[in-house]
Amino acid sequence: MPPTFPDKHRPYLLAMIIAAVFANSFWGVFVFDEYTSITRNEGIHHLWPPDCIFTYPNFSRPVIGVSFAINYAMHQLHFWPYHLFNLLIHVTAALSMYGIVLRTLLSERLHARFSRDAVRLAFLIALIWAIHPLQTASVTYVVQRCESMMGMFFLLALYCVIRSDDSENPGTWFWSAVTFCALGMGCKQVMVTAPLMILLYDRTFLSGSFKAAFQKRGELHAALFATCFVLLTTALEKSTQGPTAGFALKTVTPINYLLTQCAVIPHYIGLSFWPQRLLVDYCWPFATSVREVWPGLALLISLGLASFVATIRNSPWGFLGAWFFVILAPSSSIMPIQDPAFEYRMYLPLAAIVVTCVIASHGLVRASIERGLHPRMAERVSGFSILVIILALSVRTVVRNYDYGLDTRVWKQVADAFPNYQRGANNLGNAYAVEQKHEEAIFWFEKCASINPNYADAQFNLGVEYNTVGRKEDSVRHYLRALEIDPTYENAHGFLADVLIALNRHTEAIPHLEAELKRSPKRDDLRKKLDDCRDKTGDM
Repeated sequence: MPPTFPDKHRPYLLAMIIAAVFANSFWGVFVFDEYTSITRNEGIHHLWPPDCIFTYPNFSRPVIGVSFAINYAMHQLHFWPYHLFNLLIHVTAALSMYGIVLRTLLSERLHARFSRDAVRLAFLIALIWAIHPLQTASVTYVVQRCESMMGMFFLLALYCVIRSDDSENPGTWFWSAVTFCALGMGCKQVMVTAPLMILLYDRTFLSGSFKAAFQKRGELHAALFATCFVLLTTALEKSTQGPTAGFALKTVTPINYLLTQCAVIPHYIGLSFWPQRLLVDYCWPFATSVREVWPGLALLISLGLASFVATIRNSPWGFLGAWFFVILAPSSSIMPIQDPAFEYRMYLPLAAIVVTCVIASHGLVRASIERGLHPRMAERVSGFSILVIILALSVRTVVRNYDYGLDTRVWKQVADAFPNYQRGANNLGNAYAVEQKHEEAIFWFEKCASINPNYADAQFNLGVEYNTVGRKEDSVRHYLRALEIDPTYENAHGFLADVLIALNRHTEAIPHLEAELKRSPKRDDLRKKLDDCRDKTGDM
């Protein structure tokens, strides 16, 4: 079926639809780790000198730190510049996806089969991928631009390599690809898979073999792999932050993590087809035996073996399988991460599922026509089905964007889904506290403390909230409990001292002010409070 919309206008239409679907994301608020990365991140408060590159939490992802600094310079902590930036990243990634798929379908290997419908198929693939509700975790959830920006640079680098194949000036595309790859390395560690996937694409669709790929573009591939040195900053960052991922993480073994992913990855696949319940956080238990995850294990072994065999045979389907498994591998294989499941990890892998479904559906329509179905009927049925799918995905994405409009809304969904999840209850309490709904906040902090009495965050937060509502003795009790659990808890000594001073218990406040001043020796306000307390108690 020839395209009914002018080919040259399709990129503009693609961008307009994506912008319309994500328009209500601009009302999203900051949630979860956005407080650390944005609202309390002093390194983004100026563009020069570029402290945003060298300070925690931006140290291992300097490009993201620079992007937040740009947003802060635009309008400080107002939400819309951050969401606009995320939307522009996503639109750029979608346009890159469109270009990659179009040129792949028009490549020498696939031209005979797909040239007639290449533009329409590329448009549908890019559109469905871009408006899928799973993408809200990387677009509407502001801080996860590290995933979408990494994905954008990944796709741009691949697109530049494709363009270099038949360009009269391949040098420009060469250096553009290397630059984009290096920038992606500065966004997120998953970018380490980009040089490998670009090499595999070259072998599958451009050169025909690894030998030919290295003969034609050996220097380019060497330069792309060399950009992995950017990731050396990660090792330095971990020395100050402590192990939250990798083999230094002692809370879970690589085998347990791998078994857990045998349940997590099928869950991702299920959300790709039916994105009904989307959550900002998951209380996913780590698996301890094969018995717990055997259905998912069987599925992944089947898909993995099929992908491996197809890749060895240099099949385009093998490339799609490799795209899915290789890009997921850094976060979803044997390297333990504290949180085994997050939806934003599907930002790029989702493309393999979308391409597979669209191309398979196209093949099914063609086979139906060859078996006697009238072409016009096939056109109407397929067109109606596509329209329904696009509308359904768009509506679900708009609804999910709406969820991000209130911090309490997204965390209530988590708390309802996992009633015994301490982080979900604690963060819901934080969300109510931000909205000045202190009784609701106390309820959820108390619930968190009942789930885990040794959770210092909940005890500290209860101290803050009880002080806010005037129950200062209860506040003292919970601050002391927080310090009993974690004697170095940030700000706990100072906050407790303030409550004790308000209760005229200056003698008890002195050691806590001393402890806080030892941690923050440059705080003159603490020194003044300490002097005042000593004056009132005669303790010099």
